[in-house]
Amino acid sequence: MRAALALAVLTATAVARADDAPAANVVLWQPLSLITGYIDVEYERALGTRASVYVAPGAIFRSGQRLDGSTDVALFAWSVDLGGRWFPWGRAPSGFFVDLGVGYFSSSFQGARTLGDGVRGMSLAGYTLILARHLVLSAGLGVSVQGFRPRATYYGQEDWSVAVNPALRVAVGVAF
Repeated sequence: MRAALALAVLTATAVARADDAPAANVVLWQPLSLITGYIDVEYERALGTRASVYVAPGAIFRSGQRLDGSTDVALFAWSVDLGGRWFPWGRAPSGFFVDLGVGYFSSSFQGARTLGDGVRGMSLAGYTLILARHLVLSAGLGVSVQGFRPRATYYGQEDWSVAVNPALRVAVGVAF
């Protein structure tokens, strides 16, 4: 009888722990990107307790005038980023993380400047918080290095241009 009671308690504890296990999947959106017209969605998957991988496709659709006000400018661009995160404390995909990612992007400025392709590398540190087992808040800061090569241009630029920019992450989403 005692053995059956002990087995029941151990089984109930194991089931409760499995039910409390953190989510392994996260879908995020970065609302601050809308300032520039950029829309992206990120899918992240935990690979054990300390690491995760992600893919983040995005696109920008924007129209307006050139700075001199002369003609309308239509911008279309798309991108895809792939990367991994290491969680030295906590349990992936929540807690403090270090992120390394790479990406490809293509852009088209109609009526203004250029059509081309680019690559980028990014590294940042941040924190992801999962509240009530499903609400995800994530923030981070780092650096992005981007290279862009025009395929066609109005200004005759044909060499790679390289830029180093800050990388800011403010994201909300859902864990499951």
